[in-house]
Amino acid sequence: MRKTYFVVLLTVILIFTLQPAFAETLDYTSEADKLNALGLFKGTSNGYELDRVPNRAESAAMLVRLLGAEEEANKANYSHPFTDVPEWANPIVGYMYEKGLTKGIGNNLFGASQAASAKDYSTFMLRTLGYDGDFNYNDALPFAAEKGILTSVELKNLQSENFKRNEMVLLSYNTLKANLKSQELTLAEFLVNKDVLNKDELFNNGISNRIEETILNLNSSFELLNNNNSLIQVTAEKANIQVIPSENYKETLEAGFEGTIIFNNHISQWEGLNIKYELNYYYKGEFVKTSKYLCNDYSIKEKNEYCLMTPYDKFDEIRIVAYPLSIDEIKKDFDGILEIVTTNDSDKILDSIVKYGNFSGVSTFTGYDYTTYSNDELYELAWFTIYSDSSEYSDGHFFEDYPYINRIDKTNADKYYIEFNEKVTDFDDDKIVLLKSSNSELGFTIIHDNGYKPVKIYLVK
Repeated sequence: MRKTYFVVLLTVILIFTLQPAFAETLDYTSEADKLNALGLFKGTSNGYELDRVPNRAESAAMLVRLLGAEEEANKANYSHPFTDVPEWANPIVGYMYEKGLTKGIGNNLFGASQAASAKDYSTFMLRTLGYDGDFNYNDALPFAAEKGILTSVELKNLQSENFKRNEMVLLSYNTLKANLKSQELTLAEFLVNKDVLNKDELFNNGISNRIEETILNLNSSFELLNNNNSLIQVTAEKANIQVIPSENYKETLEAGFEGTIIFNNHISQWEGLNIKYELNYYYKGEFVKTSKYLCNDYSIKEKNEYCLMTPYDKFDEIRIVAYPLSIDEIKKDFDGILEIVTTNDSDKILDSIVKYGNFSGVSTFTGYDYTTYSNDELYELAWFTIYSDSSEYSDGHFFEDYPYINRIDKTNADKYYIEFNEKVTDFDDDKIVLLKSSNSELGFTIIHDNGYKPVKIYLVK
């Protein structure tokens, strides 16, 4: 009896352990709703029919919509030689034939009713991004993953499941968020530029995490600047503000605006993210400067208020852009500029100061054990410290709202040295004391070019 029980139990174990591993089936109804709201995905009299296998005519319709060409296709109603295309799809297939996007399957057939595969549809989506001849048809899915259309999990699911309208929705939705070939422009942004889609609709439907607003008809000669829109409130008045110190280390004042800037908190999908705000100033259509701000750990429960300080410039328009700042963008800003060093690298820092002649020692950060910080966390802290509340002009000139920048005479550089044994805030002609760095402290040394833009940043850890 005991032997029989063991055999039965072993059989049950083998049945379950030898079962093939099936990929998880996910439902993309939410994405279908969003595409439908944008006018890019249309159901049938039976609804979305996400469990049905799509045919080539339906795939063609999605391709043309994502190219922003559906209106042109319907108006032009190009002819085609195919005899198996349903009446509703004639303009779509005619457009594809006219533009060289399809040659059919032979014998004057398009294959309109044939089932579309994941490879077929991935190929269509890659063409909307400008990829044609860049990949082999059999490698369409991994190539789509390489270009950011699919995650590794999504790729695995598509390779192991039957392709249905459910997965067609996923590929379509993700393709909208992918960049066009060799461009820093997503397909969704391209469609906005063609007036096919609306920016607000993209944001509301999760396609874009970026908001853009414009404040028009400004007069910067006003003594008081007070504007309020749904994204930002600016309250500032003219004042003499501190600018870059002179060669004699004397603080100089310059006419400018000083006040507060409040970023309205109503965007729940930004909760907990680092949000970058760019204020781009224009005068008579010409770019003047851009000012950057960073809201750490955005919260709809807290008031995000910052000090606004910027030199006086004529402007009549402010274009505001706000979006989550990714670590990839931070690293791109710091590419070749930022270096994490220790106190043993003082000679390297001094060489950079001598090379450029300008530097600032930002106060040491205390209160946290920065030795436990990852490099990504240090990069984020450096970006916030250096670039937030800064302005950069069309000619490359850089302005910080706390510009304690010091200049040295390169011809007498041998009388300068760096000392890490003490931290002082006063600078004189005989000694440069930069930053103390203990086990739990972190210091910044920023090297500036002649326009005072950071060209080398040292994190003394």
